[in-house]
Amino acid sequence: PACPRLMAQDPVGTLHSSEEDRAQTASTAAPAQQCPSAPAATAVAAVAAAADEAQREEERRRQQHQRRTFIVQEICETEKNYVDGLSHALAVYRAPLVDAARRGKKAAILSNEQIDAIFANMETIRDYNAVFLDLLRSRLERWDERTQIGDTFVVISRLLLAYTDYVNNYTRAIDTLGKLRASNPAFAAFMDEADREDVNLKLASVLIFPIQRVPRYILLLQDLLKHTDAAHPDYRNLEQALGAMNKTGTLINESKREAENLSKLAEVNGSL
Repeated sequence: PACPRLMAQDPVGTLHSSEEDRAQTASTAAPAQQCPSAPAATAVAAVAAAADEAQREEERRRQQHQRRTFIVQEICETEKNYVDGLSHALAVYRAPLVDAARRGKKAAILSNEQIDAIFANMETIRDYNAVFLDLLRSRLERWDERTQIGDTFVVISRLLLAYTDYVNNYTRAIDTLGKLRASNPAFAAFMDEADREDVNLKLASVLIFPIQRVPRYILLLQDLLKHTDAAHPDYRNLEQALGAMNKTGTLINESKREAENLSKLAEVNGSL
């Protein structure tokens, strides 16, 4: 807007002023107020707008980093709980059964075949995920805005195919566990005692952990990718990791369906 101009007025009823009056008026009048020019005002506004935008961007990046940190911490904490749960099942349930089987038929509670039917390759999966957990912890120890985490998922996705055998065996594991507990008094007594070690980690509950883990990875990666800028050094790793994890999940599901179909076919053939 234009700068207002200050104008002096004659006294009421005075039509003319002498040259002296005009000179005196001019000499005693207050100096005119200075107003910034239009270009200067525009420049000041532009600087202020840029400063506001920079502040908003800084706040956005701060919140994004805070969210990424929260997600990665959740990944690490849930991974620890997962590995601890598998380790508990292996130590409290599987190890004593294997030890008893090694001592001979009189001491054995279950045969080696029955033990394998229940636990499948749980120990291999636990070992793979323990390595992954160590990788996650090492990244969190030096975590900042530029730290990458997606490459660790790329590594673990190559190992998760071991889940296929476990998933295919899951129905058999649950079925074997239930039947043996109902028909084998020694095993039932063993299970009752082992269950008291941690009521939140009973064997039947832990057996499903690997089934749930890959879908959980996919959800966490989707959330992490959503809160990572395309310019971030971790963005491509996360995209690759999510793609690999989705592919692994698909392969596991297809393998599970195939195993279920074969099992149904075997049941039909057995009934003929």
